[in-house]
Amino acid sequence: MVVAAACAGDAASELERRSETTQASGATAAPADCPPPRESSVEAVLPGDGAVNVGGVDLPAGAVRTAGFSDSPDTPVIWTTDAAVDNPWAVWAALVDAYPQTGLWPLLLTSLPDFGRSDGEGRPWLSNEFDLPADPATADGLTAEEAFAEWWAYSAPAEEDDPDWAAEVLGPLGPDVPSLAAAGTCAGALTDLASASTLSPLFSGTGGEMRIGLVAAHRPADALMAMGFIGAGNYTADLAAYTALMRSWEDRFGGYLVVTGFADVTIVMERPPVDGDALLHLAAEVYAICPDVVWQGVDTIAGLAEEIREAGQLFCWWD
Repeated sequence: MVVAAACAGDAASELERRSETTQASGATAAPADCPPPRESSVEAVLPGDGAVNVGGVDLPAGAVRTAGFSDSPDTPVIWTTDAAVDNPWAVWAALVDAYPQTGLWPLLLTSLPDFGRSDGEGRPWLSNEFDLPADPATADGLTAEEAFAEWWAYSAPAEEDDPDWAAEVLGPLGPDVPSLAAAGTCAGALTDLASASTLSPLFSGTGGEMRIGLVAAHRPADALMAMGFIGAGNYTADLAAYTALMRSWEDRFGGYLVVTGFADVTIVMERPPVDGDALLHLAAEVYAICPDVVWQGVDTIAGLAEEIREAGQLFCWWD
């Protein structure tokens, strides 16, 4: 068995700087009484091939996956188990607890159905369908407000094109860029991420099975950039704005990236908003970066807000 290596680097000062910036941003910061964010100052190294121990958690055989959709296809991007794991939510929760010491953020991985293809099993994890990792620091200069406004401009239907459809999709928000959803109070609105096991029936994957993935990242929201995720490729290959918004979801709602599929992600919130206006504005944020969840799903932003209220999670899917 291989033990994953990690070493402390200069990231601690960067995390301190980011914390100060977040607290200064007002509406997009977490309330002062919230628990500290999940982050790591460790400069992590992906485990080797085979069965490994990560932060005291034993994992079955796995391997480093590489950027096969790039000009440097041998570049490592993520470590995943070779097969689905038993009791994946419990394994994931244990890895989350170890994350500050390992710098390896765990993901629950679902796969694209193989549709009978001989080479379809385990996509994209076993097929190395990744681009080169992008530097999450490129998202540092973007505020959540800027990221949201950028993608709202692309996603909001124009009234002049189809007034009735625009009114139906946007509802009470209208076409102008809405404000971001206000962060809720922490008292009475905390959901332990470890209890997310109750959500497991919502994720089908292949027969409901999931692999475990590990990404070297200083905060969970940076994982998609760090692993060269291409699932949003039909919309953009530059995930900086998406990452800026996901970081803000961490800060405002304790919303952490948990499940990742071929072209979808699920963010579970520790302190989801309960106010109807905040839910509507949060649904608008989700819609801006992945409008397919409305256009090919619940039809309206108001419908998405209700789905978020019921599930306590944010689901993004890119067709």
